[in-house]
Amino acid sequence: MKTIDWLLNLAALIIWLRWLSFFSATTRITLTLATVVKSTEKGSKRGFFPLFIIGLILLGKAIFFYYSGAITNFNPILDLTAISIPFKSALFTMTLLYSVLSFLLFLIVFYFWLCILSVLNYREELDIYHRKIIQHLGIIGKLPAFFRFLAPFVITAFLWFIVSLLFSKMGIITLPKSFPKHLLQSALLSMGLIFSLKYLVIIICALFLCYTYFYLGIHPFWAFIGITGKRLLKLIRWIRLGPLDLSPLVMTIVVVYLCLLGEKWFPVFYQRLLM
Repeated sequence: MKTIDWLLNLAALIIWLRWLSFFSATTRITLTLATVVKSTEKGSKRGFFPLFIIGLILLGKAIFFYYSGAITNFNPILDLTAISIPFKSALFTMTLLYSVLSFLLFLIVFYFWLCILSVLNYREELDIYHRKIIQHLGIIGKLPAFFRFLAPFVITAFLWFIVSLLFSKMGIITLPKSFPKHLLQSALLSMGLIFSLKYLVIIICALFLCYTYFYLGIHPFWAFIGITGKRLLKLIRWIRLGPLDLSPLVMTIVVVYLCLLGEKWFPVFYQRLLM
């Protein structure tokens, strides 16, 4: 079930990114009010059609969990690292809510990764993929590197603060008794984004190894991987075994271990701090 959920979220994310690219291209062309007025209704509908497809994917996922849950007694769980929130598959509204929130979480993690990559390569203004990342980040991409790093945590904390009020009214969770603790809960929960970095590090290190030891052409993507990998591994590039660069392997092992350790103890720390 988790694999199906992940694949559907990935499909929705790809459509989302393609829609953003199409929309950005349109905005670059429509430089004046006159050209905006001349935009046809047909073009507008075509521009927002991908959002309709994303809606269908999320609806289809909700229906799938609703009917499969009745057969397998499976209840989807929204894993926020600090806490895990179960959704009753017997209620379609709950599976629909889970479908939307799981994609939202998937989207937040992806943009958190983009923020990390943009900060890591903040001096590479001429790199094509760095510019694409900045473009996808929109207003956040124009912020200084430090605030760009903090933005996903602030946005996640704000979203959880709002969503937790809804969950409380639905009886899914119990809110902290005081407003300051509610704010602290939101801030702590947003820190769970850090543990998703283990997957980003695995991807970058694996691709960097391919870039280092195999000739893969002169595509700009591999230049971006080379730059990103060198910046990520800058402090441990000295770890070698003869001609073999062991820094990607060491970085992967260390980061994955620390993240798994953090995922184990972070919920305990979260609960004790809010008691």
